[in-house]
Amino acid sequence: MVILRDKNPRVNGIPLKDRQLYPVLALLALSDIEDVRSLILPETLDRECIMKVWELCKSVKLQQSPLLSLVVEMATHQAKNWTNYPEDVASLLYVVTKSITWNDEETSTPLLRLVVRSLCALRDAMMETGRGDVAERELVSAQTSEVVYLLLEKLSKRQEITGRCNLRALSCARTAGQQAAIGWLPMLE
Repeated sequence: MVILRDKNPRVNGIPLKDRQLYPVLALLALSDIEDVRSLILPETLDRECIMKVWELCKSVKLQQSPLLSLVVEMATHQAKNWTNYPEDVASLLYVVTKSITWNDEETSTPLLRLVVRSLCALRDAMMETGRGDVAERELVSAQTSEVVYLLLEKLSKRQEITGRCNLRALSCARTAGQQAAIGWLPMLE
């Protein structure tokens, strides 16, 4: 765990100063090198190592799909291990919110469903464990619902058709002049 110092950063209304965060989550949520230098590291973490991980996080934050994939992994791990405080969930929401404001990548469409599921599971686990301040948990829970709604809205705008049944329903019927359709076009493969 790392601790932020010097500044009083807030993520989605949750103050992060003097709060413990997972190192990778902190690096994903932080925006510049000065923020990274302000981290208080435990003795077990080497600053040089953290700077290398920072470089990796910067490259992951450049593309939507790898970032969302990492968010799914982190949220799933946190929900299963009951290690979620409001600041952890708020930091993940911040990362997701930043990534969905970018240009849409079609490759991220399947990931959006996974992000929705993992964020909902993380929110539910956070509320069940009762860790952190009650008001902060309620605020983060409401923010999670807003982000999930945005993700579902994005998904609804993307046309993704899978399965033979859906393809058949969308196949065009053949017509012969003014007569009714006489058959289906071949299936799209």
